[in-house]
Formats: sequence, structure tokens, C-alpha cells
Amino acid sequence: MLTTTAIATGIAVSGVGTKVCYEAISMTCSKTIDILTHFATDSHPGLEQFNTLLLECDLKVKIVKIQQLVNEFHLSEEAGHVFQTSVKMSICDVDSSIQMINEILTHAKQAKEQHETLYFNRWRKLNCGYLIRDLKAANQILNQRFADLEKILVITRYFN
Repeated sequence: MLTTTAIATGIAVSGVGTKVCYEAISMTCSKTIDILTHFATDSHPGLEQFNTLLLECDLKVKIVKIQQLVNEFHLSEEAGHVFQTSVKMSICDVDSSIQMINEILTHAKQAKEQHETLYFNRWRKLNCGYLIRDLKAANQILNQRFADLEKILVITRYFN
């Protein structure tokens, strides 16, 4: 999944069409939001630390805002605005970090579903230390890449 979307995003940025890039990012955001909604509505006592981290990171709100921003970029481009290549590359970097988060959340969902098939699953805690570590790292990467996008947008304002 990550590779396919990354290839599509890379091709789009290199000139085939930014519409494909925006659609790929929007699709990634939508999938991630769906999984985050799943964890928010269907919690498990064994994933208490993981769910707490999701709340602390406020990932759902971040990704919803990023998805809206990407949609606004797309509308601006359709209206005739031309974004610098550096902006498009930064948007794709943000997308790849959302893809990493999506993969971690998908893995966590699968682990949760598998754990729920075990006897006494409500009494046992799911070992999710590696998921927490990976999600913290992916969240930091998302924050950094989004900050980079903000900086590039400020800098490229002087070129237009």
C-alpha cells in the first residue's frame, strides 16, 4: 500500500498530473480517519495506553485539517494557481508520513481483532509497546514534515 501510493504520488509530482497526487493524499487521509474513528468508538481495555496516545496526539483532528488543506490546494490549482515543485514535494512528504501512521493503525487494528478472539481477552493486556513507540515516532515525523510544508509555503510566497 505504502509503495503503490508513494509511486503514484511521485509520478504525479514529477509532471503526470497533480490531480492524481491530491486524490491519493485524500484517499490516505480518509482511510486513516476511518481507522482512528474505529479506535475512538470501539476501545478495548487491553489498548488503554494506545488509545490514550491517540488522544494525546490528536491525530484525527490533525489529519482532517491536512485533508481539508490538500483539498483547498487542489481547488486553488484548478482555479489557475501554480504551486512551486517544492510545495508539491512537501505535500507528498506529509502524505508519506500519514501513510506510515495508517500502516501502524492498520496493524494495531489487526492485533486488536486477533486479541479479541483469545479466551479471557478482556482480562489480558495486549502488548502494544512497539505500536506506541512506532506511533509516537510517526506522529513526530508528521509534525516535522507539516512544519516544513508551512515554512516552504511562507518562503514560496515571495516567488509569486
